Amino acid sequence: MRVDLASVSSPVYLDTNVFIYAVDKRDPRKHTIARDLIGKSIQMGICQYSVQVMAEWRNVMIRKFHEQMSAEYRAEFLKLLSEHHPSPMTGELICRAEAIVNRYSISPFDSTHIQSALDVNCLYFFSEDMQDGLVIDGKLTIINPFADS
Repeated sequence: MRVDLASVSSPVYLDTNVFIYAVDKRDPRKHTIARDLIGKSIQMGICQYSVQVMAEWRNVMIRKFHEQMSAEYRAEFLKLLSEHHPSPMTGELICRAEAIVNRYSISPFDSTHIQSALDVNCLYFFSEDMQDGLVIDGKLTIINPFADS
């Protein structure tokens, strides 16, 4: 499923993998798509993600890219992410996300991302980790931006 961001005015949620591909150049196509998606959504003022995205990104960068990426680069990237007001993770959010786990058989980690997106009225959730085109609660559509068109 594809969405033209130019026609979107509501917030869009970017999952951790989008931010990973934005710095990972091993797949040039995914790298370009991720950078474009982040850049356009920030420029349009519709980019949304949570502190969980930041924590997951940091974990992947330390575990898988520690030799290619300096601690200083990680710190600067995280600082930039924090300046765009990520959604907080709260105990209440995790409790509400439990219903998503049960209704859609989605992992607990993914359900907290989805609940974060629902909480800020996102219509689209960009991720390669979930079923492309799945609609959550009749409101939020999962889109795999890296799927072949």
